Order: sequence, then C-alpha cells, then structure tokens
Amino acid sequence: MALREGDQQDWERPVSWEQAHAYIQESTVESLGRMNRNSEGRAVYRAAMADIKTRYASTQDYLYETVFGIQTAPSSEGKLVAVLPPEFTDSNSSSVIKVWRKNDFPYNYEEGISHFILWANKPLPPCEIEADIRARLPPGQPFLYWVNPIQLQSVLGIWHAHVLVLDSQRS
Repeated sequence: MALREGDQQDWERPVSWEQAHAYIQESTVESLGRMNRNSEGRAVYRAAMADIKTRYASTQDYLYETVFGIQTAPSSEGKLVAVLPPEFTDSNSSSVIKVWRKNDFPYNYEEGISHFILWANKPLPPCEIEADIRARLPPGQPFLYWVNPIQLQSVLGIWHAHVLVLDSQRS
C-alpha cells in the first residue's frame, strides 16, 4: 500500500464533500493523499490484505477473480493466479470491460458520501469515465471522481477510478 504523507490525526476526521471537491480539484499527490481510511478502516484493510496474500499470488489476482469474475488456478506454490482472457492481455483488444462497485475499503468520508470504484481492463478517458458514472446514477446526482497518481495507488496493474456520490438527501 502506498504511504501517504500528512498528519495521521487528520485521517480520523471524516472528509466533507467540500473538502473532497477541493482535494480533487487540486489533484496533487499531497491533496489526494489527504483522503484515506481512518485507523479502524486501515486495520480492516491491512487484515484483509494479509489474508489475500496467503491465498493469492498477488492482490491483482484476487481482484481479477472477485471484481471481474475471472477464473483462477493454483500456481506451483499453491497460491491462486488469475487465468486472464485476451481482453486483459492483448493490448490490441478493443473490448472494454468495466465494473462498478462500492469500495470494499472506503476512505473516511462524512455521512451521506458513498465511495465507489470504477474498475476497467484498460485506462478510460475522462469523457468515458463521466458518461459511465452518469449512466449509473439518477439524473443530477452529484458525484466526484479521480484516478490516484501512481504514488498513491495501492492497486497497481488494474486501472480504476475512485467515485464519490453525494446521497440525494444531502444534495
């Protein structure tokens, strides 16, 4: 997992919609790094990652299976490895596979902010990200999104965007 700079006590305070908007607009490693899990969320994340590393060859293999539904097979070491179809291995493939789901390990946001992840088998341009998000939400539902810079990515090798959705009661 990428280390994030800043005062860890800040991570215990939930980030507001307005703060998240400002951090995403600034879009620096420092500003985006201010959005993180609180200590309880970090403990849950670390425990899950430790379990995953005992069963899977990599975090990516776990995600290929659980997020994309790709079959896995045991390696010679007995750990599960994803058996990737051409859509994930052929850079010339035009197939775009996207999965939208709640973040299993959400960051620490104020009540009324939901944290989703848009996963894809290849990088998506901003216009496609926004169109995909809009297609999944009721018209006018406020949302924010960003793709972490590599320094902040805890999952390397699988493209994903973080999406925050403001619950309709708060907007």
